[in-house]
Amino acid sequence: MVLQRVSRPAPETIQDALPHEVQLYCIVDASWKSPSEKIGIGWSLYSKEGTLRLQGSSTMDATGTPLVAEAVAMWKAVCQLHRLCYKNVTFVGDCLKLVQQLECSMEDKQHIEDYISEASSTIHDIKVVAMKNHYAFNNVPRIFINVVDSLAKNARTNNQ
Repeated sequence: MVLQRVSRPAPETIQDALPHEVQLYCIVDASWKSPSEKIGIGWSLYSKEGTLRLQGSSTMDATGTPLVAEAVAMWKAVCQLHRLCYKNVTFVGDCLKLVQQLECSMEDKQHIEDYISEASSTIHDIKVVAMKNHYAFNNVPRIFINVVDSLAKNARTNNQ
């Protein structure tokens, strides 16, 4: 028996990259330059049809690594939507390592080597809030986060 790889076509829209049951999704990104410079974060909440509901951006204290910056951005977005009582939101970003660590944490997988990182404490905090609100996490190609990438870069460069 010969096994053939079945390849899916590349998604053309962010909706194509998300599970079909997603009703709300929040794109999250961080802008990081160096361990001594402030970071910028940005997030945008959309309906499944792609209608913008809310967005936010901010400058935050410097972080040691880009992964920690991405985790801080995700934490701030999760906290904001929790405060606003949103449930069943899928958070998306282009940082595959962060999304993988969040998925492992949410599933309580014990693959320590895949899960321990400089962002572990922030990931744990995200998990606690995410579990209460039925939040999920997905990785998407960078091309789908351009607007939020711009929000994060503008926040960092303009110190907003």
